[in-house]
Parts: sequence; structure tokens; C-alpha cells
Amino acid sequence: MKTITVKLDDKEVEISKLPIGRYPEVIKLGKEIFVYFSKFDTLDIETIIAELPTVIETNIPTFIKLLAITTPLTEEELSKPEYGLFEFVELTIAVVEVNRYIDIYNRIKKVSAHPVLSPVVNLTK
Repeated sequence: MKTITVKLDDKEVEISKLPIGRYPEVIKLGKEIFVYFSKFDTLDIETIIAELPTVIETNIPTFIKLLAITTPLTEEELSKPEYGLFEFVELTIAVVEVNRYIDIYNRIKKVSAHPVLSPVVNLTK
């Protein structure tokens, strides 16, 4: 199984593939975050940057919970003052890469464009 090691200030954290049984928790937390981010689809970059402090303030507790599920770190460890935005981004990128989320997204997007399969894949219709 592929793993990615992330170097933090005080330790190295090995990120591995998330077991399928953990996804209900991830999806629930992901919905909370993406509902908030969906409004940014229609905003310009200046407005998004201006909103960034509010986004971070509003969603950090959810991000901490999400990383506690997808990494071997606990919520308490992730809340340490020495971990900042850079460490959160590094951990998130490692989780995305090791679980191949971009590949999964692209496959679903490709299949959903297929006229025969799109009703099966596109659950919003």
C-alpha cells in the first residue's frame, strides 16, 4: 500500500490509504465544508481572498476533525499551536494524493459524461 510521509516540526507522519469504512464520517464532514465553499463558484478572486479569514475561522474545527479521521493524528495533536496553515495544507495534499482523489474525480467525471452511464453516475437528476 502506498504511503506518503509528511514532515512536521516535531515529527514525521505517515499518511496511508483511508479504509472504506471511514468514508461515511469523511463525507458527512465534507458536506459541511463544501456547502460553505459552494458560494465561491460565482465570486471573483478578490472577494474569495477577502473572505478567506472567515472561511478559515468558520471551518478550521471541521478541517481538524477531517484530518483526525484521514491521518494518524488526533484532534488534540492537530490543535497544537505549532501547527499552522502550511502543515494543514501539507497533510491535506498527502491525503488527497495517497487516496487518489483526483483520479477518482476524473473517472467519475468521464463516466458521467457518457450518455448511457450518466443517469447512473449523476445522482442529482
